[in-house]
Amino acid sequence: SVGLSTVPLPIWIDIMKAWIGDRSEPPKFEPPGNIVFVSVDKGSGGAAAEGTPDAFMSREFNDAVNEVFSYMFDSCDFAEKLDVTAVEYAFEGVPDTVSAGPVALRFTNEGDEYHELIVFRKNDGVTESFDEILALPEGQSEEFMTFVGAANREPGEPAVVTVFEAEGGEHIALCFVPVGDPGGGPEGEGDGPPHWVEGQRSEFTVE
Repeated sequence: SVGLSTVPLPIWIDIMKAWIGDRSEPPKFEPPGNIVFVSVDKGSGGAAAEGTPDAFMSREFNDAVNEVFSYMFDSCDFAEKLDVTAVEYAFEGVPDTVSAGPVALRFTNEGDEYHELIVFRKNDGVTESFDEILALPEGQSEEFMTFVGAANREPGEPAVVTVFEAEGGEHIALCFVPVGDPGGGPEGEGDGPPHWVEGQRSEFTVE
């Protein structure tokens, strides 16, 4: 189990960094013309009929993946294991400092609204505060911080586990779900401001 938690993720990240190199925009994957993409039928395992939802996008598939990650959380070694709970409107359980390396985060929603946890790392050399970055016009924050990992849960759903690689530096966890979104419907169903504006944000440092 140690190998599962400490080897594949760092190796994969190193491979992707080498592939992307110094390019400001990650290269887009263009599959060869002789590759055919088909949806998978979750019952038979064969090609699905046109219009059938892809098995890999199904709730059953995502639940199965979460079972694997939950087992890893309980049984494997990570640089850090975090138990974070979402309520209206805050994250509970985010420490001030987190150890660098593979991090397993178990996310539970104990609120009455849909919640998500999106983690960003402040880019090297950036001196602006997260308040200043979040005040920028939409789309400009990408120059100042980089996406690290995410999790989301509807009210009453069991906890979900996500795994990400934490590099040294300043980080922030945010919930972008609009106030009033109960979950179970189209994204953005709520008509209020994002949860982070109401206080659902947590800053931490990876060391």
